[in-house]
Amino acid sequence: MASLADQLGWCITTKDYLNNLNSELKYVAQYYNDGIDNLKSWGYFEEKLPHLEQLSNDFEQEINELINYIENDHLEYVDRQSQAILAQI
Repeated sequence: MASLADQLGWCITTKDYLNNLNSELKYVAQYYNDGIDNLKSWGYFEEKLPHLEQLSNDFEQEINELINYIENDHLEYVDRQSQAILAQI
């Protein structure tokens, strides 16, 4: 029983970690976008802005793909494991 409880605890801790990771990734992507917006408002070199905006868009796309991967593969797996353990307790 202790082993199952430990495994369930691991699932809960892992799920919390992955959810926090997703939140942090979203925060970083938003912070990056906000930085670009600030550069625009401060009159940063206009010829550099399109390149920075493209980098920001690429970064945000990669972040979204990573978040989807975490949610669809890892969080689903942890949820399935949690349910299987709960069924045995």
